[in-house]
Amino acid sequence: MPGDRDAERSPGVEIIPYDQMAALCAFYVSPIGAWFSHLRSFTDRPIYQIGQPPPVFGDAHIRANADPIFQEQIERYGIAPHPLRAKVWRICIEATAQLCAKHGVRLIVPPPETLGPEGCLSPGYRGRDAVDPNPAYGDLLLDRMIEIAGEFS
Repeated sequence: MPGDRDAERSPGVEIIPYDQMAALCAFYVSPIGAWFSHLRSFTDRPIYQIGQPPPVFGDAHIRANADPIFQEQIERYGIAPHPLRAKVWRICIEATAQLCAKHGVRLIVPPPETLGPEGCLSPGYRGRDAVDPNPAYGDLLLDRMIEIAGEFS
């Protein structure tokens, strides 16, 4: 990541260029741009997009709770290290923020208290599967949306 000059590098890893990952994440989130344009044609009121939840922390949790299709991928490729998952997630959030800004949509970022020190979803917010957050995470998002709705009262 830009600015991570002192980031620890594991032996034998290949550096993925930031611009390449940013372009990939922008491509990944681009389909929602059509939806934004469609919604915008109906209203001039604020539109909100909920940001992608952070990646789950804990390889054991991922391995134990992965769907069968992911199990096959894990067996074949392994689990990406959590620092890489966290960085890719940050780049995807930035790509989503840029797309939202382009369409006048406001991004609701994941609640900061759900992030652990490693930049991943804290174990207390992990769901039952390998990738999704739990209802407590959803409760925090609902609280934020109620707060936003209150700004229009």
